Amino acid sequence: MLGSYTLLLFLLANCGPHIGKIVTSYPVPTKEQAKTEFTEEQLAQGRTIWQSTCDRCHDLHPETKHTPEGWNRTLRRMIHKSKLTEDEGVLVRAYLIANSK
Repeated sequence: MLGSYTLLLFLLANCGPHIGKIVTSYPVPTKEQAKTEFTEEQLAQGRTIWQSTCDRCHDLHPETKHTPEGWNRTLRRMIHKSKLTEDEGVLVRAYLIANSK
Protein backbone atom coordinates (compact mmCIF):
# COMPACT_ATOMS: atom_id res chain seq x y z
CA MET A 1 0.00 0.00 0.00
CA LEU A 2 2.84 2.40 0.78
CA GLY A 3 4.20 1.88 -2.75
CA SER A 4 0.91 3.06 -4.30
CA TYR A 5 0.84 6.12 -2.05
CA THR A 6 4.43 7.01 -2.97
CA LEU A 7 3.64 6.59 -6.66
CA LEU A 8 0.58 8.82 -6.33
CA LEU A 9 2.61 11.56 -4.62
CA PHE A 10 5.27 11.30 -7.33
CA LEU A 11 2.68 11.62 -10.09
CA LEU A 12 0.95 14.56 -8.45
CA ALA A 13 4.22 16.37 -7.87
CA ASN A 14 5.29 15.87 -11.47
CA CYS A 15 1.96 16.73 -13.09
CA GLY A 16 1.61 20.17 -11.56
CA PRO A 17 3.17 23.38 -12.83
CA HIS A 18 6.91 23.54 -12.33
CA ILE A 19 7.12 27.12 -11.16
CA GLY A 20 9.85 26.29 -8.67
CA LYS A 21 12.38 26.42 -11.49
CA ILE A 22 11.74 30.16 -11.76
CA VAL A 23 13.66 30.69 -8.54
CA THR A 24 15.87 27.62 -8.52
CA SER A 25 17.03 27.18 -12.11
CA TYR A 26 16.76 30.56 -13.76
CA PRO A 27 19.69 32.92 -13.07
CA VAL A 28 18.81 35.92 -10.92
CA PRO A 29 18.76 38.94 -13.23
CA THR A 30 20.02 42.33 -12.17
CA LYS A 31 17.56 45.14 -11.68
CA GLU A 32 18.66 46.62 -15.02
CA GLN A 33 18.25 43.31 -16.84
CA ALA A 34 14.70 42.90 -15.53
CA LYS A 35 13.84 46.41 -16.71
CA THR A 36 15.18 45.80 -20.20
CA GLU A 37 14.07 42.18 -20.70
CA PHE A 38 10.43 42.86 -19.79
CA THR A 39 8.09 45.48 -21.21
CA GLU A 40 6.37 48.07 -19.04
CA GLU A 41 3.13 46.18 -19.69
CA GLN A 42 4.62 42.91 -18.44
CA LEU A 43 6.03 44.59 -15.34
CA ALA A 44 2.61 46.16 -14.69
CA GLN A 45 1.03 42.71 -15.02
CA GLY A 46 3.56 41.35 -12.53
CA ARG A 47 2.66 44.15 -10.11
CA THR A 48 -1.05 43.41 -10.42
CA ILE A 49 -0.54 39.67 -9.88
CA TRP A 50 1.78 40.31 -6.90
CA GLN A 51 -0.69 42.69 -5.27
CA SER A 52 -3.75 40.53 -5.82
CA THR A 53 -2.11 37.21 -4.92
CA CYS A 54 0.34 37.92 -2.11
CA ASP A 55 -1.92 40.41 -0.36
CA ARG A 56 -4.47 37.66 0.28
CA CYS A 57 -2.34 36.15 3.03
CA HIS A 58 -0.17 38.97 4.38
CA ASP A 59 0.71 42.62 4.09
CA LEU A 60 2.98 43.37 1.16
CA HIS A 61 6.54 44.43 1.79
CA PRO A 62 7.82 47.43 -0.16
CA GLU A 63 9.44 46.37 -3.41
CA THR A 64 12.63 48.12 -2.29
CA LYS A 65 12.92 45.96 0.84
CA HIS A 66 15.12 43.39 -0.90
CA THR A 67 17.86 43.13 -3.48
CA PRO A 68 17.21 40.92 -6.54
CA GLU A 69 18.83 38.01 -4.67
CA GLY A 70 16.69 38.76 -1.61
CA TRP A 71 13.48 38.67 -3.64
CA ASN A 72 14.61 35.43 -5.23
CA ARG A 73 15.08 33.87 -1.76
CA THR A 74 11.66 35.15 -0.67
CA LEU A 75 10.00 33.80 -3.80
CA ARG A 76 11.70 30.45 -3.27
CA ARG A 77 9.80 30.16 0.02
CA MET A 78 6.52 31.63 -1.13
CA ILE A 79 5.96 30.79 -4.79
CA HIS A 80 4.59 27.29 -4.16
CA LYS A 81 2.04 28.66 -1.70
CA SER A 82 0.81 31.23 -4.20
CA LYS A 83 -0.46 28.71 -6.77
CA LEU A 84 0.70 30.95 -9.61
CA THR A 85 1.24 29.61 -13.09
CA GLU A 86 4.81 29.61 -14.37
CA ASP A 87 4.08 32.65 -16.56
CA GLU A 88 2.59 34.54 -13.62
CA GLY A 89 5.57 33.65 -11.45
CA VAL A 90 7.99 34.95 -14.09
CA LEU A 91 6.11 38.28 -14.25
CA VAL A 92 5.97 38.69 -10.46
CA ARG A 93 9.67 37.92 -10.16
CA ALA A 94 10.52 40.37 -12.94
CA TYR A 95 8.41 43.12 -11.34
CA LEU A 96 9.91 42.67 -7.88
CA ILE A 97 13.47 42.54 -9.19
CA ALA A 98 12.96 45.55 -11.48
CA ASN A 99 11.77 47.55 -8.47
CA SER A 100 14.16 46.13 -5.87
CA LYS A 101 16.95 47.84 -3.89
